[in-house]
Amino acid sequence: MESAGFDIGSLYFPAFQFHGGEAITILLPNQAHKDQQQIVQCLTGHRMISGLSVRARVLLATPASPPFSWRNWFRSPTPFDWLQKNTRLANEQIRGILTKYGLDGNLPLNGYAGTPRALLGLEAAYAEGPDIILFSTDGLDALGRQKVFQTVMENLPKCAAIYLAWPYHYQGEERHDVLPGFSSVSVTSTTQSRAFQKSVSPTP
Repeated sequence: MESAGFDIGSLYFPAFQFHGGEAITILLPNQAHKDQQQIVQCLTGHRMISGLSVRARVLLATPASPPFSWRNWFRSPTPFDWLQKNTRLANEQIRGILTKYGLDGNLPLNGYAGTPRALLGLEAAYAEGPDIILFSTDGLDALGRQKVFQTVMENLPKCAAIYLAWPYHYQGEERHDVLPGFSSVSVTSTTQSRAFQKSVSPTP
């Protein structure tokens, strides 16, 4: 994947590139939430945009969740059920995943917090064999973020990663997490970007 710099709505994404076995953190501002769907469509290659070249299969990892249906008011699928329905993994592979994360295959999915669901979503995405995985840790606590990072780092040899880092507040400060050991880029407003480019352009 290679970016020469591109705009999505009122956001400017700077130039970057990375290859297999690598990862990058994209630091997003709060205002990016309204453009989240477009961001995902562009980064996964489902929407072509000038300035961004996607020459790989990019898959978004989404947390495991039961389908929204009145039937689930009475019965939520278990992690085993969910992986069985949403992947082509063999039953033994599914049991291996549940053992890896210490999950009870019989406990309904709606009985789990955000971190186990995020990890199950990652495993389901990896099972599809993408070249690059697109993920975030929005809504997870510090321990949850670290567990997700660990899983992503373990899989980097076979699947590159893009981390969409949303801001969060800690002790009154706005912060972003980054994947350790890899580069990061900051998304800004197009107004800020143009003002900066104008300020650094040579005087004729």
